[in-house]
Amino acid sequence: MDTYDTIENKNEIKMEDCIIINRISSQRQDEGYSLPQQSKLNNEVALRSNCQIIKEFDIIESAKNSEKRDEFHEAINFIKKHRNIRHVFLEKTDRLTRNLYDNVLAYNLVYNHNITFHFSRDNQILSKESKSHEKLMFDMKSVIAKNYIDNLSEEVKKGQRGMLEEGKWPGGASPTGYKKVEKLLVPDSPRDKYIARTFKLYASGVHSLKSLKKALDKNGFRSRNGKLLTLSNYFIILTNPIYYGMMKWNNKLYLGIHEPILEKPLFDKVQELLHRTKNGELIPIYQKHDFTYRNVMACGECGCKITAEEKKKTNKGNGYVHKWIYYHCTHFKPCNQTGCVREEKIEKEIMELLSSLHIAPNTTEWLKKMLRESHKEEVTFRENAFKTLNICLTQLNTKLDSLYDDKLANKIDEESYERKRQQFILEREDIKYQIARHEKADDLYKDFGCLVLDVANRASEIYQVRNSEEKRYLLNFVFSNLNLMNKNLKFGFKSIFESIVEYQKLGSELGSLDSNLKHFRNLTD
Repeated sequence: MDTYDTIENKNEIKMEDCIIINRISSQRQDEGYSLPQQSKLNNEVALRSNCQIIKEFDIIESAKNSEKRDEFHEAINFIKKHRNIRHVFLEKTDRLTRNLYDNVLAYNLVYNHNITFHFSRDNQILSKESKSHEKLMFDMKSVIAKNYIDNLSEEVKKGQRGMLEEGKWPGGASPTGYKKVEKLLVPDSPRDKYIARTFKLYASGVHSLKSLKKALDKNGFRSRNGKLLTLSNYFIILTNPIYYGMMKWNNKLYLGIHEPILEKPLFDKVQELLHRTKNGELIPIYQKHDFTYRNVMACGECGCKITAEEKKKTNKGNGYVHKWIYYHCTHFKPCNQTGCVREEKIEKEIMELLSSLHIAPNTTEWLKKMLRESHKEEVTFRENAFKTLNICLTQLNTKLDSLYDDKLANKIDEESYERKRQQFILEREDIKYQIARHEKADDLYKDFGCLVLDVANRASEIYQVRNSEEKRYLLNFVFSNLNLMNKNLKFGFKSIFESIVEYQKLGSELGSLDSNLKHFRNLTD
């Protein structure tokens, strides 16, 4: 300050306008040169240089965003806008240049805007009058600064690739539904349950992203900080393969060691539905009413689906609104079927058909015997399948190990290594999926056997207390077809239930066991 006052009072030299740029990178704060320290040094040098400080910029930028330095370019624009500025003070060369573009920008300011750069700590100046060796020194420091940023970026990428190849999440915010525990992703309750519900709801085909968000907002789905999710949040969730066990990084898939929240077939179904677009907007398979028998039955003449509509009538006397549901052919093809059928009539006929399935104790024992015999064959088939798949899995793991050894020994280039590695990982994932399918199929197979016995004994009783979706499931389980023809219901039972009905009629054994086992296996395939 004393120097400044002395010069100003004596008025010996006219002061020139300048700005100061103090800048740190969030990746390099361990250097020990904080913004206040830079500011103090730059102010001291500016005053010694007899410059009047017009504005001071404090900039904190990440080294990973070298192509997007908004605050830095704000300072550059300020220089260009104010033609009276002749000097810029920075701590060191790398506070100005982080890439070759910045190097060109610096020379442009020097020659076209008559700017002199002062690097306070380096005790260096870049101006029109700089000697060739001084410019060379500035260029070298610029290249070194760029090389540091490039190396830092490369080391970060190497670390990320290493973690990905180990199946670990490489960093950054954890995907919704997961949290990091000791650097590993684990399901984050209760959000993991909401993630599974999100996929199931969208896979049903009755939701757009907007209606999905509305339903889950109402259901209580919130982020970890308690906020509602946005539409873009839901889109990111629905397109993220992390939830079935694969991590997507730079458009490549890596197999994760984290616990999946859902299965790949559900994820794939959602991807198909997300491609339903019209003018860029998602089109849900939307139904205004949940009619029990719509799309369950077909027209007995043309084969088109049976649709439904609701009719209302207000009683003028008491104001009550009466509703009726009618079913009729969609007539997408030429058809002579006319008129409608009330839902009550269809319901009554179906109840009578299901009641006819009731079986006596001896028939129940026959079914149990059939199920046990069929299960023996299923067990043999499953064990053989597991044996074959596990052999394939072992072979693929061996190939991956050999590929890794070849990479370490420089026997294979990076591109070939990555291509083959992705191929083997996808093949391994497919085998694991097939193994999981067999395990799930075994459970479903056993569930099916129990359900056959339950339905055969209590079909009409079960049907009465189910909602529309469960009723449709039961109908598809019992009937091979349901048609409307001349306002009457036509039907066909699945083979196993057809055998039960035949037994009831004949009062004798249900044909040959082998024949019916064949029918049963067809049902479970």
